[in-house]
Amino acid sequence: MYSAEPGAEGQWFYVSPQVEQLTGYTPEEWTENPHLWYSRVHPDDKEAFIAGEAEALAEGRSFQMEYRFFRKDGKTIWIQDGSLNVTQESTDEKKIVQGFLLDVTARRDTEEKLRTNETLLASIIDTIPFDFWVCDENDRYILQNPVSKALAGDLINKTVEDLGIPPDLIKNYREKHQRVLAGETLRTEESYQMNGDTFHVLFIGTPIRMDQKNRGFIGMTIDITEQKRTAEALKDAELLYRTLVEQSSVALYRDYAVEGGPSIFITHQIENMLGYTPEEFSSSPEFWQSLLHPDDHAMVMEVIDRIIETGEKITCEYRMKSSDGRWVWLRDEARAIKDSDGKPLYVQGVYVDITNEKLMGAQRESLIVELEAKNAELERFTYTVSHDLKSPLITMGGFLGFLEKDAMSGNFENLKTDIYRINEANQKMETLLNELLELSRIGRLINEPETVPFGQIVQDALSRVESRLKENQVEVRVGSDLPLVRGDRTRLVEVVQNLVDNAAKFIRAGGTQPWIEIGARAEDNFHIFYVRDNGIGVEPRFQDKIFDLFSKLNPRTDGTGIGLSIVKRIIEVHNGKIWVESEFGKGTTFWFTFPKV
Repeated sequence: MYSAEPGAEGQWFYVSPQVEQLTGYTPEEWTENPHLWYSRVHPDDKEAFIAGEAEALAEGRSFQMEYRFFRKDGKTIWIQDGSLNVTQESTDEKKIVQGFLLDVTARRDTEEKLRTNETLLASIIDTIPFDFWVCDENDRYILQNPVSKALAGDLINKTVEDLGIPPDLIKNYREKHQRVLAGETLRTEESYQMNGDTFHVLFIGTPIRMDQKNRGFIGMTIDITEQKRTAEALKDAELLYRTLVEQSSVALYRDYAVEGGPSIFITHQIENMLGYTPEEFSSSPEFWQSLLHPDDHAMVMEVIDRIIETGEKITCEYRMKSSDGRWVWLRDEARAIKDSDGKPLYVQGVYVDITNEKLMGAQRESLIVELEAKNAELERFTYTVSHDLKSPLITMGGFLGFLEKDAMSGNFENLKTDIYRINEANQKMETLLNELLELSRIGRLINEPETVPFGQIVQDALSRVESRLKENQVEVRVGSDLPLVRGDRTRLVEVVQNLVDNAAKFIRAGGTQPWIEIGARAEDNFHIFYVRDNGIGVEPRFQDKIFDLFSKLNPRTDGTGIGLSIVKRIIEVHNGKIWVESEFGKGTTFWFTFPKV
């Protein structure tokens, strides 16, 4: 805890003893040297802190920021610095800031690791070389990799019935999906007829367990038609044996039954696994032993000795370095081959590359954690987005006042209008609630696209925020040449509603007539729309964060800070993009694009 004058040169009046544990400096060192704090703050964070503190002080509000700080021992830590209150002495007009310093280094490190893991997970899913997808607990596709999209098109939010495959195959897939959703892990081969040809696929399904419940499943479909046709074409044992050896993905080997090798024979698959030819791998015991990971070397030697001594079949997993420097995980299944007297002659076994299996196993837990985080985000999103219901509620509240006044005055004509407006707002709120419920279930746009004049979209949006526009006496200018757009009409209205409501909320004080302008212009393959105002504007340092989920630049305003996140998501789902241009104190323009109809 501390009490000090604000600014880089401010005097420190009091610092609690805990500061020594936090920074390595004693309270006396802080209070005796007014330049100590500023000299130890990371250069990239100094000016932002001073500017933010000055702004908070001028506005008479509390201030909080996280920045990097160099401890006395030279270690860099992250500090959360928050002023709990800002007071002003009546005697000499000195400004005093009282606050706290908190070490948040561990949290910042954790956040960075989470971002790294998220990127790695997305990369792994995108590079899986076969059809891979994820379904939710309602058997609706929520994730697919590029291979899946290339084979079946966009499956997101679809079910098995939407795949466009034969009815008997739909029934078969639905049954398997339900079995996996019930908790069963499946690995089955299927055959089906299409266009006169027979196709074979390997289906693998694994349930996703969260909170002791099945929340969906991971599915894979591997086309094994060619493998099946090849196997069926084999007519004799010699051809079968050669095919198993040459076409198999595993590497077969035979070593002398002595400690550590050497190898007598190994199939060419070892080159696919490690990048070394069979001749290189079998050149000497020292060569292949040099490829073992240092942490696995002793274990592998012990296993070989045990196989030779007992003759039992042993399976172990370890790492070997490939020719390009990668560590490749191998599953080694081996046993001793003995003569008629029981003397070991060879150690014979098979290498299986399980690198991807190891990676997928390690990432499976990360995927579950990621899905849990996304589910929590969706719940927060659903809760916060309900602020959009305020507009019809405000409209109903305003017209209820008119209703009472008109009823008492006997103005039945206006009374009908008031009732109509209240009923209209009520219906809009009911529609939004129903759509919000659907959005919370699937997290995607749900209405069938339609072609509609953008001018109608604008008018529907303005009616939703009519009360705020009247309250702030905002003049709205709408262009007369607005084009047609195609998409989810309700969501497009939400876009304009959020942008107009946002502009009407942040008007300038001082008697300036507030106005909002809505227009568009055409480009090659898309239209560019804009919503412009002459309000307070957005500072440049906040413009990159304005679309972040739950981001509020001014905590004193109403709303939850999710409106612009909703706008961005809706526009991107419609294959558009949005950005902001603003000069602080002179207004803001939101630009967004939609493909031409």
